[in-house]
Amino acid sequence: MKEANRYSILGIILALLTLGVFSSDNFLSRAIAGLNLAGLPRELRLGIDAGFIKATDCNSRYLNRRCSKGNFAQKVSLLLEHVGAMEDTSLKSLAQNGIFNAHHGYGSLRRKDALEALARLCTFLSSKNLIDLPNEAPVNYSDYKIAEKYAKEFNFMQKRFVVRGYPNGSVGANKRLSNREAVYFVYRLYEAVATEMMANNKQNGLRFVDISLSHPVMQSIKTLTNSGAFDKVMLRPAFDGDSNISQTELSQMLGGIFARAGIKVDEIRVHTIFAGAPDSKQANRRQLAMILEYILASGNSKAQAKNIAEKYSDVSKDSIEYEALARLAAEDIFLGYPDGRFNAGESVTWFETVYAMAKVLANWSNGQQEKPYIEPDRLAQKSDIDSFIALIKAKRAKVRKILEQRPYRR
Repeated sequence: MKEANRYSILGIILALLTLGVFSSDNFLSRAIAGLNLAGLPRELRLGIDAGFIKATDCNSRYLNRRCSKGNFAQKVSLLLEHVGAMEDTSLKSLAQNGIFNAHHGYGSLRRKDALEALARLCTFLSSKNLIDLPNEAPVNYSDYKIAEKYAKEFNFMQKRFVVRGYPNGSVGANKRLSNREAVYFVYRLYEAVATEMMANNKQNGLRFVDISLSHPVMQSIKTLTNSGAFDKVMLRPAFDGDSNISQTELSQMLGGIFARAGIKVDEIRVHTIFAGAPDSKQANRRQLAMILEYILASGNSKAQAKNIAEKYSDVSKDSIEYEALARLAAEDIFLGYPDGRFNAGESVTWFETVYAMAKVLANWSNGQQEKPYIEPDRLAQKSDIDSFIALIKAKRAKVRKILEQRPYRR
């Protein structure tokens, strides 16, 4: 798959803020107050990063407006560009390849027309060996019978939830396609195609369809992967960093880290951490701080807790999270905003969680006693013998020094 390093304007701003903010002491501070993409449907959130829609267009007035043929064709072209399926992704090329004709592109189109265009797109992608189309019959809708020539393509889109239909069994075939629906359909298909391409390539390491390997968060993801944080978490094809992390996912990350390190999780302690908000499925900033502090406490860190009175304006010594934040501050980890707010009850996103936990694990791993690693099935080299002799001499010198310093009679 073509690695696209291009982000939307918002994506670039977030990436730059991430690099600047997370590399500083206040690495979890955010410079844009009130910026919250977590409230948007995932197709819109991820569609912004993929370039299928602008952040400024995520409002009801624009989303409910009819999508023009030209607008839809541009989204299809961008999908082809993302997956590297076609060098020339112009609207003329779409028509020449029989995917979609955007001639007189100002007119609107029906949902039926849009879905059939995506079906032809699937045919094209299959001809390029980018996806495999199942040889199975699709499910017809009450208001639309799928043509035989699109059977495999619709089955592919149905199985991957690109096309979902309505509860009454219809698909709104003759309904005019809205801008919202255009983003939904195109992004879902992009995610389905990209996921299958990555699975077929069997790339090493975690990859997500919405972030490139050069994205700033990938280094933190690698740190968490190596520490076992994702061993028990059901990850999705898209990272969706602006979505809120759940309490279950946060506790699963803790369990994976401890299992990899051979540490038993204190279930009572974990239950106590999440007991403050039993009716909420989303983890908040207080719970994140306490989980991070639990990870640090399980290591051998000797750092002394810092006074955080000047760091958090809304955290007192009586606050539940005070001790956790003070312990984190000892490792130069701060979870507050530039204006001094901590906002303990605020839902926390995947981006915040991954960056914060990676910072903790970097400090935590340094505090752990490293176990010697011996490569299996390898004959000893001269360098190995020299290192072993040097180790023995160093230990002998240390023992002699101890004996000379302590009172001892022969």
